[in-house]
Parts: sequence; C-alpha cells; structure tokens
Amino acid sequence: MASGLFKQFDLLEGKLPRGSPAKLYAVVQRARAILLGRTTKQVSAAAEAIDWFIEEYFEAEKTSFIRRILEHGGWELGYLDYEYRTEAGLRDLLDNWSSEEDQQPPEYPNRYNTSKFDALVACIDNYAIGNDSELPGAKLHEYFAVLALWKVADCIRSLDPPEKMRRFRKIADQFPSELDKLIPEPVFLTTQEQAVTDLCEALESICWAEHLQDTAALQEQIQLLHGELEESGRQGEEKAAEIARHRISVTASKAAIKRHAEHYAMKEDVWDWCEDNLHNYKSMEKAAEAVIHTYKLVPVSVRTARDWIREHVKLLQNYPH
Repeated sequence: MASGLFKQFDLLEGKLPRGSPAKLYAVVQRARAILLGRTTKQVSAAAEAIDWFIEEYFEAEKTSFIRRILEHGGWELGYLDYEYRTEAGLRDLLDNWSSEEDQQPPEYPNRYNTSKFDALVACIDNYAIGNDSELPGAKLHEYFAVLALWKVADCIRSLDPPEKMRRFRKIADQFPSELDKLIPEPVFLTTQEQAVTDLCEALESICWAEHLQDTAALQEQIQLLHGELEESGRQGEEKAAEIARHRISVTASKAAIKRHAEHYAMKEDVWDWCEDNLHNYKSMEKAAEAVIHTYKLVPVSVRTARDWIREHVKLLQNYPH
C-alpha cells in the first residue's frame, strides 16, 4: 500500500536523510507549500485514493485491450486454443506471458511500462474529486503534490532499500525458471538509476501540480475581470454538469477504496511472510498452501495466495539491487 512507504518518510513532516540530492529538498518544499493547511490524515487519504485510481486505471486498460482483441482480432489469439479465446483466457495469457514466446509482451498501459505520474494524468479526470469527504475541497494540483512527495519517498527507498529487499538474490536463485516465465526480459536498474527515475517523476509531478494551480488561479482571475462573459460561463457550467454526470463519484467509490486498502494489507502480510519463509518451500503452490492451511495467515483462497506470492517474486525481480 502507498502508506507503507510513508513509515520511512512522513509526507508532511518527515526530514530527508543526510546527503539526499538537493533537488529532493526543492520538491519537498514546493509540494508542502501546495498542501499547506492539510493534515497528515488528509494527505494519507489522498495517497490511498491515488493508489486506487492508478490500479483501477491499469485494470480498465487491460480489460479494454482484451475486448479490442476479441472484437477486432490480434496476433495474441494465436497463442490460445480456440476454446480459450475468451476474456478470461486472454487475461490469463497476459498475466502469465512467458519468455519462451517468440513475441514481445503485448503493449498496453501497466505498472511495468507506465509511470504513476502518467497513469494519474490519464485517469484522474474520471473522478469528481471535489466531493471527497476525507479531503474536503480537494483540488487537482493537491493530488499531484501528494504524488510528488510519494516519489520522493520512493527515491529515498531506492537509495536505501530495506534489508528484506536485499534478500532477493536468494529468492531469485530458488525460482529462476518461474521468474523467466513471469518476466520475459528483466531490466535491472541500479539503486542510483532507480533513484534518478524516481526523482524525475517527482519533478514531473510537482511541475504539473504547480501548472494546475497556476491555471486554476488564472481562471479565477479571468472570471473576476470579465463579468461580460457570464453567458458563456453559464454554457460552460452546463457542459461541466454534463461531464460531471458521467464522472465517477469519489464518495461513492470510497468503500471500494477501503476494500482495496484492506486487500492490499492482507497481500503485504503474505509478502512479509514470504521474506522469512518462502525459501523453505519447493514451489509457490506449496508455499500458498502453507500460508492458508498451516499458518492461516489470511482469509483468502490458495489460488489468491499463490497469485500474491507470484506477484511478490515478480516485483522483486524488477527491484533495484
């Protein structure tokens, strides 16, 4: 969960580690200026919402991609027997793309090829953020300021990864063939390279936040100075109302956001268990059975636990080391 990172760096009050890049200090100062007056609880709620927005965006993009293939055809169908050329079959193919295939993985926005910044830009207009009860009077630029601070936390984590992430080699050596199937062409970034990537995304986010803030302020000034455009303004409001009717209410989505957080908390419990216990099992299936039947760690199915373990190993493969 996004908030898990913030144990290492409080977004509103946390201090950067000694020796952090100078630009990180500038990003933190600029982002906190935008969020002045907000509480830690409000900022954490915004981070949880951002995390949910992005996950929903990636899932929607995958679903849209699958349905386009089913409707218009695509080379991906050649990897499936006729009876499996369904939405479920294609989803399973995409989720488990093997490095043994002679094609690169299909291209659609996902967490491995799309930054959090790009994903949030693409999806945030789908939500009526102003009615979020946990962030009263929320503005677009505030969400991007929160994301900027989130990427600062990522940068700190990249420069000083937790001990459990340094154990990746042991896990990677235990499941080399399965990892090859999960990630066709792993790209390893050094901690410094990943930190630079995180810093660039933090800069993108804070610059976009300031752009949105300046644009909003300019629009307010124009409205004050040009009262004669009232009629045009009414037409604009009608258009805005039409758009609003098609937007997803953040308030209505709040329960889903909370479920997402609870779901992710259970997933993190399984991931933490993996750090200490996965090396004791010969397969992910056996490990998943132990999680559910032996340790009774979380109230989910063995298949779900196995998928979480698989995702954990896959994410560690991409983590800088």
